[in-house]
Amino acid sequence: MHHILTLCFGLRCLCRVNSGPALDPNAYTRPQAKGDKNSDKRQYIHANILADSVGQLGAPLDAVVWRAYFKGMSVRAIIKVPDPLLKTISSPVAEVTDETRALMDDMVETMYDAVGIGLAAIQIGIAQRVVVMDISAPEDDADAKNAERYDLSGLENEEVRYFVNPEITWTSEETSNYQEGCLSVPTFYDDVERPARCRVKFLDYHGVEQEIECDGLLATCIQHEMDHLNGIVFLDRISRLKRQIILKKIRKAERDAEDA
Repeated sequence: MHHILTLCFGLRCLCRVNSGPALDPNAYTRPQAKGDKNSDKRQYIHANILADSVGQLGAPLDAVVWRAYFKGMSVRAIIKVPDPLLKTISSPVAEVTDETRALMDDMVETMYDAVGIGLAAIQIGIAQRVVVMDISAPEDDADAKNAERYDLSGLENEEVRYFVNPEITWTSEETSNYQEGCLSVPTFYDDVERPARCRVKFLDYHGVEQEIECDGLLATCIQHEMDHLNGIVFLDRISRLKRQIILKKIRKAERDAEDA
């Protein structure tokens, strides 16, 4: 089956949290940018993350702590092809620390700001083997229009996923074909064939070792993002002719922008 997928670009899917009682969104707020439809969801997610990190999942958070937490989050610049940094092989993370979690928080914020569903640390210039992802089904009509391009059935309860030092331990012989895109190669898409299923071992947000089996969109997305950790962008997986055409268009757009 042929699917269309924009891995780091295009579709923004809002996430859901499945643990702990709901927090009052009116009690823990930060300034919301005009048109920022993801702000409340981001606050809800990170409230649970922060509470969990201090052993108080679902408990009310001190408003000062809450505001300080969000003040520390930031949207990073995403580097684009042909930046040579994207060819870097990222280094393993020695230990999941507060600094690592802060990086992942910024990556999630950056991913949402760019309307993406996955992001690797190297895409914001950090050569560490870290990936964040949110492939959940959309919760508003605007996103649903984009979602019509590929199958999101069964993803209604998806959460934000965090992968530190991800390692693929198995792949299926069966393959699937998605039309992939990427925030580091904006506005360009092409078919990429990958294993339809894979098994991934990794450390989660809290540094706990996990292993999951992935299929469908999740399998394609984690393989795409792990390519980034190995210095590969999806253009490296298409024909040489198509790659040259896209790179030529990218360079022309850069020249036009400089002349403007």
